[in-house]
Amino acid sequence: MRTIFFKKSRKGIEWLTSETIIFFFGAILLIALVAFFLRLQSALFAEEDDGSIANLKRLNEEIKDLLGTSDDKPHYKIINYFIGEEKILLGFNKDANGDYALIASSGTPSLTVGPVFKPFDCGNSACLCLYNGAPSHETSKRDQGVLRCEREGTGKNLVFSGSNIFKIGNLESLTRRTKQIYIEKTKQGDNYNIYINVIDTSNPNDEANKRKIGIDASR
Repeated sequence: MRTIFFKKSRKGIEWLTSETIIFFFGAILLIALVAFFLRLQSALFAEEDDGSIANLKRLNEEIKDLLGTSDDKPHYKIINYFIGEEKILLGFNKDANGDYALIASSGTPSLTVGPVFKPFDCGNSACLCLYNGAPSHETSKRDQGVLRCEREGTGKNLVFSGSNIFKIGNLESLTRRTKQIYIEKTKQGDNYNIYINVIDTSNPNDEANKRKIGIDASR
């Protein structure tokens, strides 16, 4: 009887050991599966970027680089910029209260006349904000349509200006939404003026090119 009991007890120990190992590896597999499905869910439900958000980030980084240059004279950069259809890019200065600069737009709907209040994500910073469609003119709906905002982040006040890079309703803007743009930084008092416009370096009468030529000649 003792021998039988001993064997059963030993089998019980062996069974518990095997079950523990199986449970251990099962737990690891379960954690891996949960992590996989969470990543899959994020990929499925994350907003797809047609390139507009990536180009917004790049534009913001280029402006930050310009802000790091000396303030005693103007500085500029020329880059290729893209904005997707139905997108609008606005610039807000640090203390904007309904005021904004229309930097780029492509397709419809158009941005109707009226104030556009700086999205909450900008906080107290100057910022660039990308919208899917036209933003609301109501202060309570200031985040409506916002895809992403990029803050200036250092407390400097940026004043954006320039012509709308893409004209709404322009057929070309629907077929060729990548353009060469000119970004210029100048300092006036406590403000940093950021001028953004398309540029045609082959045309001496092009507005942005004339500004570039003037800066080059002063160096």
